[in-house]
Amino acid sequence: MFIDLVQVYEETFIETPDKSAKGYTVHHFTTSKYFLRTVSVNIDKVLFLREDRMMRHQMLQNSLPEDLNPEQSFTKVFISADNGASSSFSVVGSREAIMEKFNQAKR
Repeated sequence: MFIDLVQVYEETFIETPDKSAKGYTVHHFTTSKYFLRTVSVNIDKVLFLREDRMMRHQMLQNSLPEDLNPEQSFTKVFISADNGASSSFSVVGSREAIMEKFNQAKR
């Protein structure tokens, strides 16, 4: 059974300054930016949920998309893979709100 959640994800960009200036040394540097996207989660693969304090910190640093409510909570979702490994990702919403979505989907 799948439910849709809003994931917060980070993309890193490699930037190269203008090479055309005479005597200019080219340096590469990276910048990161956060975005939102809808993801479908198989609730049977969820291992556990926990509050995502790092995303909350990013919110307080004004690093997340501007259209989010400044009081927004975030949850880290841990899922299992068929090979026994696990992975995690951050979603918008409190742990309690995400658990309620899981419970509603199971009804």
